[in-house]
Amino acid sequence: MDRMVEESDLPKLDYLSMAVKESFRLHSIAPLLVPHESIEDITIDGHDIPKKSRIIVNIWSIGRYPNVWSENVEELILS
Repeated sequence: MDRMVEESDLPKLDYLSMAVKESFRLHSIAPLLVPHESIEDITIDGHDIPKKSRIIVNIWSIGRYPNVWSENVEELILS
């Protein structure tokens, strides 16, 4: 390329977009999301969560969960 990348080039730079998103996934600005409070009793994946419980999501762990994220970058390309 004989010129600098311009904003109009971004839609064509798929791998750049994927690299940025992968960086955000692996290195979020905080390991935990803002706490929330459950508004009703609920069961999620076999875990009972009573109403008014404080819920804190570990986004760092979710970003590294091997059952969700593949090592093969080509599998993550969304069409």
